[in-house]
Amino acid sequence: MLISPSYFYEQEIKDKDSTIIKNKIKNLCKEISHLKYEMENPDYNNQPHMDPSNLVRIKMNREYLNTAIKELEKLNIDPPVSKRIIKGIELNKHTGAIKSIKYDIHGVFMSQDIYEVTVEQNIVNGKYYHNGILINEYTRDKEEFLDGINDLYIGEWQKSYSTSKYGIAIMDGQQWDLTITYSDRKKVTISGDNAWPYNFDELLDTISDGQEYVF
Repeated sequence: MLISPSYFYEQEIKDKDSTIIKNKIKNLCKEISHLKYEMENPDYNNQPHMDPSNLVRIKMNREYLNTAIKELEKLNIDPPVSKRIIKGIELNKHTGAIKSIKYDIHGVFMSQDIYEVTVEQNIVNGKYYHNGILINEYTRDKEEFLDGINDLYIGEWQKSYSTSKYGIAIMDGQQWDLTITYSDRKKVTISGDNAWPYNFDELLDTISDGQEYVF
């Protein structure tokens, strides 16, 4: 059963010894990693799922994790988080400097879809192309858009995704590339071959402005 972050703090963190908090952080990191691994399995959607879903559990565990981290930081103690979690936190510090996002998905004997987003001073401009033809354009609030990107913790994502680590071989299928450029750091590039990060649907929803396209 999931509990609220405030209740978690009162019951699990407040006035607790730093060793207890450290162990709680380690366990939360392990749980988040395990849930991600399950969700990134290409066969995940064909399997029975628990309620609440893995995605909801990841989000709540992250809330608990952030609460525990802040408590140790108040004690000037470095939290024992994984390198991947640290990368996610660090990259989020640069979200406000994002200049553009491009997602290109394609495949042999398949169409090509491209989502392009440019971040201006106060707004975000988005475009969607299907086989080189501009299908849709939109503008949306910059702050709302960047908040959505922050919630994804893209810095935790791997550099590339494939089905091989699950012992699954898929011939052809879909390949994709994601490129994010910044004004204050080097660009981030991530790719995949018939496999995606656990919360990629949320990124697609964000950069497509919630639109679904069927051809």
